[in-house]
Amino acid sequence: MKLFCVLLAALVLSGCCADLNKDKIKNELAKNLQVGDSREKAERVLKSHGIYFSYDEYSQRYQSNITGKNCAFDKSVIVYIYIGESGGVSRIETSYAYTFL
Repeated sequence: MKLFCVLLAALVLSGCCADLNKDKIKNELAKNLQVGDSREKAERVLKSHGIYFSYDEYSQRYQSNITGKNCAFDKSVIVYIYIGESGGVSRIETSYAYTFL
């Protein structure tokens, strides 16, 4: 029964907010932002895509939480753009986050 509930939850979560796709967001950012690009360019690319962001100086990354629209619960895509020791972009990561409140 426990396994069934986990599988059911996974199916429900994957089908909700179909307009919010972490891979699509990452690919769109990567079209204009490559490894080695400056922090300034990372900020310009985020702004040009209408993505609100903050910078975490301890993790050395830009971060954003892009939320879905018209979901039965809150689903969002977390975006991280890491800045390496050289001061340029080192990688772009996206992942899903879910809340039920």
